[in-house]
Amino acid sequence: STWGMISNKIKRKDIEIFLQGIDSFFKPKVELEQYSTPPNIAADILHKILLSGDSFEDQIVGDFGCGTGMLTAGALFLGAANVVGFDIDDNCLQEAQNNLNEIVEITEDESFSNFELVKCDVSNI
Repeated sequence: STWGMISNKIKRKDIEIFLQGIDSFFKPKVELEQYSTPPNIAADILHKILLSGDSFEDQIVGDFGCGTGMLTAGALFLGAANVVGFDIDDNCLQEAQNNLNEIVEITEDESFSNFELVKCDVSNI
């Protein structure tokens, strides 16, 4: 991805701005403890990984409990070769699919389509 080539120099603010386009849960399910990760917190998490010296570039990343795809999108933005998002809820997976498809459409960057969404209970992995 073009984005990944700059991931080691990217600012936290740029990650947050990118993630603000990700829609949060339409109808969160309390019984599944579904809470949206706000863009500022997701940006903090992703940026701290970069600051630690790790890189997403060309890596395969797992997003366990991916919800609407906030961290999946962030990992792709930072150059992950492929991201697999896992969630137990069909509605979440559909929302994540919609969010990620919209990113591909807006950016016209096919590297953002390098993801797979898998329905499973991550507590059993």
